Amino acid sequence: MRRLIYLIVLIILSIEFNIMSFADEIVDIEELFLEGNYTASIVKAQGFIKREPTSFKKRQAYYLMGLSFLKLANTEKARECF
Repeated sequence: MRRLIYLIVLIILSIEFNIMSFADEIVDIEELFLEGNYTASIVKAQGFIKREPTSFKKRQAYYLMGLSFLKLANTEKARECF
């Protein structure tokens, strides 16, 4: 029984850690955008999407990437992101 409880706790902690790491990376992308570093924001968003294609935060990464492309006056790429 103790092993089962230990296993459940480990699973919950690992899930929370993964969610927090996704959130941290999205925050990094957003900070780059807000600092005006649009190219770095795009690169980081593309990396996130490639590494985490099934993440629930993928839509947010695409949105920030689209905004960055708009700021760089690349409307075609921005449209693909939205």
